Amino acid sequence: MLNQPHGPREIDPFVPRDQAGLRRVTRPGSRSLPPGAATGAVSLSIVNHTQGSHEATVFWHKLHSMALELTLRIVIEQPPAGVDFALQKGSGSAYETVQKQRSQGGDLVFEFQPAIREGVSDSMAALGGPFVQGPRQQRFIYVDIGTYAGQADSCWSRRLKIPLDGIPAKFIGSGGVLEAHVPGTGRDGGPNCATVINFEGWKPVARSKL
Repeated sequence: MLNQPHGPREIDPFVPRDQAGLRRVTRPGSRSLPPGAATGAVSLSIVNHTQGSHEATVFWHKLHSMALELTLRIVIEQPPAGVDFALQKGSGSAYETVQKQRSQGGDLVFEFQPAIREGVSDSMAALGGPFVQGPRQQRFIYVDIGTYAGQADSCWSRRLKIPLDGIPAKFIGSGGVLEAHVPGTGRDGGPNCATVINFEGWKPVARSKL
């Protein structure tokens, strides 16, 4: 056996080494990467994968929520031209009018999503939110007309009261779109007002109509 010389070994400067002074072995045909490059690539891949999974979860949650969301659509049929109509959001003196439209003689369409109270078996009592008016057993929607809708120069100051009774309980849990048709002209030739007479109720329809 040959005696190995004592003392520090000489380091070949032409042999690639890492920051700790250890020799890096590079296979033929492969590229030599800086220290930590491979680890960084793996970490970035894991981060991207985790972020992508989170975004996918949020996306599918939104789709599920949309599928369960209940939309109520009101069609006011051929109200008098030149009059403003709007949904009333809120009650008392602290309310605002939204989705304001001026009639041109054709149908006007309004849509909104009521809040749903969980654990309430009665469909009317389960409906809530800023658009829903009245006590638990007599829920309704207000459509403001003329000056009540913010049309200062209108000769009309009216509200149309659309009842929320007759909504099937299955739609409270499953969602969808329910539509109600309401006459837009009253017996006096002006905008229809007060509680809708001979109300035909809410019927399921396709989701998009606006």
